[in-house]
Order: sequence, then structure tokens, then C-alpha cells
Amino acid sequence: MQILLTTRILSRKTCWVLILLASLAGHALAQSTDVAWPSPVRTPEVTGTITARDLGDPRVTDHFYAFTGTPGDLLITIDSRNLNGDIDVFTFSGLRPLLKFTVYAGSSGPITKGIYLRAQEDLILRVEGRTPNDDEAVYRIHFGGSFAPITSGPLAEHEDAIQPATTAGNSTTGGRRVSAVGARIEEPRTEVVEAPTPEPTPVESPEPKPTPAKRTARNTRPRRPAPLPGSYA
Repeated sequence: MQILLTTRILSRKTCWVLILLASLAGHALAQSTDVAWPSPVRTPEVTGTITARDLGDPRVTDHFYAFTGTPGDLLITIDSRNLNGDIDVFTFSGLRPLLKFTVYAGSSGPITKGIYLRAQEDLILRVEGRTPNDDEAVYRIHFGGSFAPITSGPLAEHEDAIQPATTAGNSTTGGRRVSAVGARIEEPRTEVVEAPTPEPTPVESPEPKPTPAKRTARNTRPRRPAPLPGSYA
């Protein structure tokens, strides 16, 4: 009897754990580190983590998310733990800044801000920060108001944004380059540079030897003999 009760209790606990994991999986999203290939936001709430860097490494970590805002008031709530950094919202076209959060590891409680959109706009949210210690940072982002998830388009077809096939600025043969708005970029034509033709080496012709000048023949007329002593010429 005791074994049966224990089995039932464990089964109930297992069910609750599975339900909790399923609910968390619904909010989990691939964390893209490439602004040209942001992770599409499909639900009103996403969570992410930033691991600690090595001691002395001053770099920050960037995560990029893409979503759509419809006309009206767009509300964004940030709740973070052990995170020093900024959360920014940009337009897809031109990356024009619209909203900014600044969070600190010592702060507590969620922060909510809003922006008014006159027309439907594709947007990018960037989480940029680092942890102040060896523990990882955790953040939760909740979208409300005129938020619209991405359910179609080029970004919605590729859920795994961590390792895209080809990102902008990284062209690979057989891949596909995509701009910040998700549009396909035609691959530039590869120009084949012909090897330069070596110039022929000039062959130096030997200088002609000077022809010796012909010597002028001397006058071969015989000399007149000298007069004998006592005679007259």
C-alpha cells in the first residue's frame, strides 16, 4: 500500500514537472546574435540567458529579436536578473532607434515602457549586456498592446536563427543572403581575374664590331737617289 501511494505521488510530481517544462518551452526562443538574422517572436513573452564571460573579457553579448507593431500603443516589459546592459528597439528599415531600457544587476522589479506607432512597423529588439560575476544573467520580455507576432514571411520560415544558412556579409556558395528586413539579396557576380601575361624579355643583340678602316696605299714612287759626291744634280 505504501509503495502504491509513493508511486502515485511521484507520478503527480512528474506530471507537474512536464507541464512546467512545456510552458517554459512555449516561451523559449532561439537567441540570435546576428542583426541580419534576428529570432522571430511568435509569442507575447520570451526569455533568454546570457552566460558569463572569462575574467578580463570586456565584451558584451547581443541578442536580436524580430516582431511587428501595429498602429497604437506598443508596450514592452523587461524583467531581468543579474544583468547589466541595455534593451533597445529599432525599426527594421534603417535601424532607427525608438525605445531604450537600461537595466542593472542590483535593480529589482520589472520595467514597462511604451511607444506609439502610427502605422504597422517591423521592429527589432536588441538585448545587449553582460553579467557582473560568474553567474549567468536571465531576462524575460513581455510584449503587449499593439504587438503582433511574426507568423509568415522569410523570418518565420527559419526558426533556428543561431546558425543561419548564410548571413548578410557572409556569402557562402549555395547559401542565401538575407538583408535586415528579411529580403533576399542577390549574390554578386564573381569576377575571375585572369593571370597577367608575362611580358617578353627583350633579347639584347650583340653590338656590331667596328669594321677596321681601309688603309690608304702609300705612294710607291721610287725615291730619287742621292747625288754622288762631286757631281751636280
